[in-house]
Amino acid sequence: MGNITITHPHLMDPEWENRLSGDKQHPRFETSPLNAVDEIIWQLNNHPPNTITILALGPLTNIAMVIEKDPGVLKKAKKIVSMGGAIFAPGNVSPLAEFNFYADPHAASVVIKATKGGAVPLVLVPLDITHTSYLFQDFVVARLGSVNEPLAEMFLNMLRDGFKFTAELDGLDAVALHDPLAAAIALGLVHPEMNKLAVHVECESTLTYGACVVDRRFNPPPPLTDKDPHVNVCLTFPEPEKFQAKLLDAIFPPKPVP
Repeated sequence: MGNITITHPHLMDPEWENRLSGDKQHPRFETSPLNAVDEIIWQLNNHPPNTITILALGPLTNIAMVIEKDPGVLKKAKKIVSMGGAIFAPGNVSPLAEFNFYADPHAASVVIKATKGGAVPLVLVPLDITHTSYLFQDFVVARLGSVNEPLAEMFLNMLRDGFKFTAELDGLDAVALHDPLAAAIALGLVHPEMNKLAVHVECESTLTYGACVVDRRFNPPPPLTDKDPHVNVCLTFPEPEKFQAKLLDAIFPPKPVP
């Protein structure tokens, strides 16, 4: 969030800390008394099967804990869309690993193994596709630099840390649309090319910790061959530049011309 609560406190609800702590309910959402794991289990058990899509935008720790606590409950989900991993692309926290999988590779491995055999569809949105969709700083400033609204001010300042990080990592004045793209795919707003792959996550090695391993040989022999290539991996999607424009249009709808 770019430390927006510290750098721009005038943009925040004066009681935002109290509202989020549960002492006072926020008018736009209700705080659950359950922890994340029990809340996921409750939601899946109290809704019809195949109606809930789990959108995982961080490490898969909570989903793995759901599997350990109630092994069969995930079968009630429609699908899991996980932003994480790097298949053929370089990593962003190590040469081979993406942040979410690096943060908890054991959880990623648990989830991938638990979804084998069609128990629940698993859609992986890795760096391979999110690093083809950038929100460039000059584009954002051109669109929002003259918008005299608190939301535009907050949005621009939230992105400054992201612009700095990407400039240092990739030499681009931009932010990669990791989570927004995963959300758009979960909502069916973006239709990427998917490949069914057998994905393994390295949990032990010092150099490759958190890396995704896919056997790319033409006819790989056992035992490395996984006979269940069940992970739907998003690799490319058409016209990524249109996605960034749609994203800004959704946040800041164009004002009608008088």
